[in-house]
Amino acid sequence: MAYREFTDSEGIVWRAWDTYPSSVSNVRSIYAAGWLGFESQSERRRLHPVPAGWDSAPDDALWAWLAAATPVAVRQTESFLNQTRPEPAAPAATDETAQNNALLDATRAVVERARSVIRTVTSTIGQHDKD
Repeated sequence: MAYREFTDSEGIVWRAWDTYPSSVSNVRSIYAAGWLGFESQSERRRLHPVPAGWDSAPDDALWAWLAAATPVAVRQTESFLNQTRPEPAAPAATDETAQNNALLDATRAVVERARSVIRTVTSTIGQHDKD
């Protein structure tokens, strides 16, 4: 399922996604080949069939398809907008990378301190062997 967000000419944020039913037995015949769903905070619409290349089309094409789409009832419990979606991976990866870099720097400092102690001990042992 492809997914896009866009803002219409009135500043309303819409989400669009394509849907292709796995079984047509529970779907009205006009939607059997799939549909393009649109949803804002207050409205849901469907357009059939799914326009080719919709997922990479410019926003003005999405606006035209949105205008041509048929409004459908929105039940609060089924709203696509109300579903919990995972946070985008990029910010989490950035935070994780920063944490990993800090841990790596701390590890390097510990290793360097350990090397310094080893050099001191080795030097001291070497001096005792000469005595």
